[in-house]
Amino acid sequence: MGSLVYEAYAEEEKLPYAAGVCVNEAGKMIKAGRISEAIELLESFSSKAKDVSGEKAIQKGYSHYYIDYMLGNALMMLEENSSSKSGSGHGENKTLKKSSGQAYKKNSKDDFTPFLKKASQYYNNAVKKRADLAPAWLNLARCQYTLGDMENAGKAFIKGYEASAKADRKAMHLYYGAICFFQCGDSKNQKKASEVFGKLLSRHPSDITLEWIESYVSILFATGEKKKAIKYLETLAQKTSGKRQRQWQEMLLYQYLEHKMEKRSLAYAKTLTRDNPVEPMWWRTLLHIYLDRNDYKQALNALIIYGFLAPLTNEEQDLMENLYLSLGIPFDSRG
Repeated sequence: MGSLVYEAYAEEEKLPYAAGVCVNEAGKMIKAGRISEAIELLESFSSKAKDVSGEKAIQKGYSHYYIDYMLGNALMMLEENSSSKSGSGHGENKTLKKSSGQAYKKNSKDDFTPFLKKASQYYNNAVKKRADLAPAWLNLARCQYTLGDMENAGKAFIKGYEASAKADRKAMHLYYGAICFFQCGDSKNQKKASEVFGKLLSRHPSDITLEWIESYVSILFATGEKKKAIKYLETLAQKTSGKRQRQWQEMLLYQYLEHKMEKRSLAYAKTLTRDNPVEPMWWRTLLHIYLDRNDYKQALNALIIYGFLAPLTNEEQDLMENLYLSLGIPFDSRG
């Protein structure tokens, strides 16, 4: 899901003096690797809002959104450092003390849930105060994804994308949003995933990768939009290679047949037998296409070639005999 999204504080929107001093000091601590101390300082500063009026809290900056945003970032940094250095990033302890005297502790060696939950709370506070703060939305999405809250992670990714300046909007954030909705597993969110992918395709066509197309095909199948998936299966069948290509080719051919696209299924089956004439599957499928069209001569030709590539079952041997007889051609059952 990527790393933290940062945003420099806008110079034109000056922080209240007290908040500015606190932010600058906390920033120095973070640069020095003293992240726990920075969090204690920021939390201590924001807690002062409880003891003053709302107007005073705004005037001093105790309740300023940037304090919440910076706290979220600091906690995420602590989580990143701890997860990469077994709980001790840049001299950080495994326990992060809060100004209240309590502590955030890992529940196990790799469990950083307390850091992420607290970071989520601060990011939520930040976007409630400033809904267009795209980096806070995107970092919130990352927290929620890691915590397994896929639906809210999807919503936050979309919010972060929409809140970003048009020039800064990234296709990956729509993609992540779609995948989060899809992973929820319920029909409502799978439908939402399909809608988000539609936006991704229309707004960022040049950024679409084969991996993303594969994900979209999975989403379309889950939502019952199989016919809509054909266009993308065609792309995958053409641009992939090896075993993956064969899987997509088989799926595409099956969709042609399922949706009774007779001309296209016949043409594609012929293409597959021409491109890979030693693959029995394509000849067997071509056989059944010809049978459905009552074209017994071509069906027999396909069955004969198939018989050279794979042993015929008793039923297929009976079919061959019947085809010979229907065409008035003598058949030697001794082969």
